Amino acid sequence: MFDKSVYVKRRQTLLERMKNSAAEGRRGIALFIGNTEAPAQYKDNCYKFRQDSTWLYFFGIDAPLYAAVIDLDNGEETIFADDVEIGDIIWMGPQPSVASIAAGVGIEKSAPYKALDAVVGKAVAEGRPVHFIKPSRYYNTMKIASLIGCGDGEVAGKFSLALTKAIILLFFVSWVFSFATMQTRLTFFPSKYIPLSLLIISPVLSAWIAFEKAVYSSSG
Repeated sequence: MFDKSVYVKRRQTLLERMKNSAAEGRRGIALFIGNTEAPAQYKDNCYKFRQDSTWLYFFGIDAPLYAAVIDLDNGEETIFADDVEIGDIIWMGPQPSVASIAAGVGIEKSAPYKALDAVVGKAVAEGRPVHFIKPSRYYNTMKIASLIGCGDGEVAGKFSLALTKAIILLFFVSWVFSFATMQTRLTFFPSKYIPLSLLIISPVLSAWIAFEKAVYSSSG
């Protein structure tokens, strides 16, 4: 994990970019679902855990069954997860609380995982937009479907274009900044690395253009 200031800044930047999604008071909430463990032969025998990359970028917590909500109108952030139970502590030893883990990435408010249902349900009942990106795992798809009250097959079609574009733009800007920083260290051989720079940047720009066309065509 990075210093918590890194995650705080990333979320603040996302919040700023999402201000253009709607008028103040009507922006809704941004929903983030971290990955859960995937059992192999039975429940307690799982494949090696791999956290969702978007979750890691904004929250940095590499543990299963975490979720978060960012209120895009008032900026309130909440982490949802359950503290380990005594049965787990016997095998794993003392573990940090969810509250302390949340504080470690700059979030003051935490709640049990099941409380996510009520928070998202309240937003849906009030007619507030629930922004989320297309999930890559079936558990996350089912979870989002149950939260917003739709069928599993409808989730992909309800993803937030505004949130998706904001996140990809953040990734792209971070990548360009990192690449530019690397280039400034190659002052002794600038001409040598110009073709390499073009070779790397060109497909990235092409991919961004293709993404723009794809999302706009899918959104009608």
